[in-house]
Amino acid sequence: MRFENVYFPYGAYWCTPFCKWQGSFAGLPPIPFAAEVARRALAERKLDPQRFGALHLGSTVPSPSSFYGAPWLAALIGAERLSGPTISQACATSARLLAGAAAEIESLGAEGEALLCIAADRTSNGPHLVYPDATAPGARPTTEDWVWDNFQLDPFARNSMIETAENLRRDFGIRRDAQDRLAFESHRRAVAAQTNGVFTEEIVPVAVTGGRQATHAGEQPLKDQPRR
Repeated sequence: MRFENVYFPYGAYWCTPFCKWQGSFAGLPPIPFAAEVARRALAERKLDPQRFGALHLGSTVPSPSSFYGAPWLAALIGAERLSGPTISQACATSARLLAGAAAEIESLGAEGEALLCIAADRTSNGPHLVYPDATAPGARPTTEDWVWDNFQLDPFARNSMIETAENLRRDFGIRRDAQDRLAFESHRRAVAAQTNGVFTEEIVPVAVTGGRQATHAGEQPLKDQPRR
């Protein structure tokens, strides 16, 4: 689909830090956390949450009360009458979230309303799910570790994500030393850009008032911030 009426207003976007596995945000419920960050980001940009025509939520991993999805998140940011779809598509959730919102805007034409897109997930401390099965011996339920089990087995391809990566490496003849050089150079450039102030406005501290600690953009607790 060709998008002719879709654009991202400069500066009207933000991102929380991507923490390491079991890092500083591992225990935070993702939707309330996303709402807290969104309220701050919207206020800093002087954007009224109620100005949007809909809220599109991207959520791959179930979390407490995520059943209510986008309407709950909308209410948490002060837009109780706002609603919209909740998108989930494994590792492509964010891409499909933006594509779906763009398609909605395009269908409304140039006069369509602005939409708010928020993706919120937590893979650390993922849920352990229990599915009832009355036909099983003793009605024993089926269980699933949402993150671990699905990382380890694609139900259609019948292999893990790591196996897919190794298959691509073999098919394209990618050597381990080449991967290491690329990882090192990418990290070096990111650190240099941050040091030189390239992301001064984009990467800012995030104080988590609803959690047990304050965290900054570099994944670890702030040394001078009290535990909460």
